[in-house]
Amino acid sequence: MDNNRKLTIEEFDNIKNEMQRIYRESESVEESKDNDTNFNEQDFLRQFFNEYLPLQNLLLSSDLSDIPSEEYRDLPFLAATQNDVLDFSKTKANIDFNIIELDGNNFNFKNCTIRNLERFYGLKEEYFDDKTISENQDIFLSSDFPANFKEKYYNRTLSIEDFTNLTDSQIEEVSTKGVYKSHTGFEHFNRCNDKLTNRFIEILGLEKTIKFYKESPNDYQELGELLNLNRNDIVYNYDVGERYLKDDELKSSLSNVEPKNIKNAVYNYLRDNLINTNVKIYSKQFTEDFIQENNDIFLTDINIPNELRERYYNRKLTYEDIVNNLDFFGGIDYHGFIDNSGIKDFINTIGINNFNYFIKEHKDVLDHLYYNKKLNEFNKYLNDTKDFEDNLSIALQKYIQEWENESIQEKTNEDGSKSYLPNWTKSMNYTVISKYESFEELLDYSSKTFI
Repeated sequence: MDNNRKLTIEEFDNIKNEMQRIYRESESVEESKDNDTNFNEQDFLRQFFNEYLPLQNLLLSSDLSDIPSEEYRDLPFLAATQNDVLDFSKTKANIDFNIIELDGNNFNFKNCTIRNLERFYGLKEEYFDDKTISENQDIFLSSDFPANFKEKYYNRTLSIEDFTNLTDSQIEEVSTKGVYKSHTGFEHFNRCNDKLTNRFIEILGLEKTIKFYKESPNDYQELGELLNLNRNDIVYNYDVGERYLKDDELKSSLSNVEPKNIKNAVYNYLRDNLINTNVKIYSKQFTEDFIQENNDIFLTDINIPNELRERYYNRKLTYEDIVNNLDFFGGIDYHGFIDNSGIKDFINTIGINNFNYFIKEHKDVLDHLYYNKKLNEFNKYLNDTKDFEDNLSIALQKYIQEWENESIQEKTNEDGSKSYLPNWTKSMNYTVISKYESFEELLDYSSKTFI
């Protein structure tokens, strides 16, 4: 077969199949080497490359312009040493960096047709011809950048410090060229050697990220830790498969925030999500500063029983946990930590402060309604009046008259006095009358008058 002769797909596949066979056999030997006391690594590699490289070099010296890029799938191209060049310049190959497998440090892709160049790591301008560079201006940097910055940019080894001395025009260029959209439509920045900086740039944009870092490097690092930006997700709870924040929500919440206010904005947003989501609390996922700032949620300074704290963190608080421990929970919006949809709905209707008032002043009434599963029925009689005590008094009258009218009976107490309402309404201090006897009685009417 003549060098640089154009290969057909059939000829290419024959060579590919033989290379794959050699590669699979080498993998099998590699996997079993621990059981072979006579195994010699150097001899093994020498034999492998003696068989593999001639076939690979045959492809690299042939015209592959008729070979679709898909044909390169599962066909590794390997450099025998760190200094060897994987040179495709004679092949006119159709190369898709989403498909082709390359193991080497030096390359030559001149005269090739290139797709998905953003997926190639270790990019250098010298690897490509002018045509490819011209067709990928959204990836290659202009001559405005120094060589050392370009090298880091192409190798994806930039740090946040490398951005701090860029001009406005350079920042604008990097912001545009360093971003690509994933299959989910989210924009990714992948030119830095740490996910923290990449992710901050995705969320804040490069210009705001630089300003935020300059404002406070310590806050920059702390928020990165707090938001777990060194992972792919934001505050991801792997135990329950949920996140406190979604990428788009975080971007939106910070879009109009000045760099100096970013920390407070993130703290506030995380706090809201802690209160209003159903995700369990794992204190180890949060920084000490954030926990200290939100002690009313984490309850770290409060001496409460471990079992109660565990139910709280797991959002499994019971009705009894709340009413019997209001001293612990009275200062926070705990409705998101209750494992009872009926109580949650009731709190959402009357508000957490009114619910606390209900517990403190009329626990007898609340207990009766809760344990008899009548909160939903009672809820229908409440209105939006500002005075909750009046609202409660009137609503309870209506509820009793419709749902528990049979409980209104004349009873003689031990002291000889008469009572008409059930004992569970005692804290309401109703005045019971059967009818108005005078105009003065009518004038004395209030929400505490039970007719």
